Amino acid sequence: MVTTKSECSTPARRSFLKKSGVALSGVLAAAVSGSANAAPATNTADDLARRLGMLEDANAVREIYTAYESALHQGRYKEVLNFFEANSEVSFGGGIFIGKDKGLLRLYMENFPQGLTGKKVEMPDTFPAAMTSETIEAAADRKSAKAVFPYSMQTGTPMDANLQLVQMARLHGGGVWHRRESGLCEVSFVKIGESWKISRMEYRPAQSGETARFTKTYPENTIGPDKLV
Repeated sequence: MVTTKSECSTPARRSFLKKSGVALSGVLAAAVSGSANAAPATNTADDLARRLGMLEDANAVREIYTAYESALHQGRYKEVLNFFEANSEVSFGGGIFIGKDKGLLRLYMENFPQGLTGKKVEMPDTFPAAMTSETIEAAADRKSAKAVFPYSMQTGTPMDANLQLVQMARLHGGGVWHRRESGLCEVSFVKIGESWKISRMEYRPAQSGETARFTKTYPENTIGPDKLV
């Protein structure tokens, strides 16, 4: 298993990863060129090829998560579902949503749009510095990976629609209690064919009470989770 750990995503870090990949490719090529006369060199080449592949996997899943965040930020909720595999699950707000076409459909197509949830916002000054780095672990078999990403996003809870003022606010895109939620997002990935998909995602707020928590499950709550945490 190869583990990469870095601060929050920056152009400099991405450049470093690309340069690292180029450097490893050069080392790999050199090892392969000398493998014809020495068996140990072949083993070295195989090992370097495996490690390079795992670094590529780490970079690939990072790109998947970045694209997922971008889709949420822009409110492209339907597109978000494309990043998940069929039996995936998401833990959010004290509830677990199961199945891309069931629980996740309720979360991203009915729940998030109501509160305009997912827009990226700045990290609070009080956010622990130790929690601002990301970690990615790519498995040696190149079929799975796990990662932890820091996040800070807007969440929202619709106000009571029975109030006349709220109804008027809804007509103008309002009527929602907004708050900022910051913490760590733990993500598991699986490789299906040539594509990486999210199999499990868990939002872990840095402070309890940062976001509204679900108290009822589906179908009692028509947009609720399949089970409570």
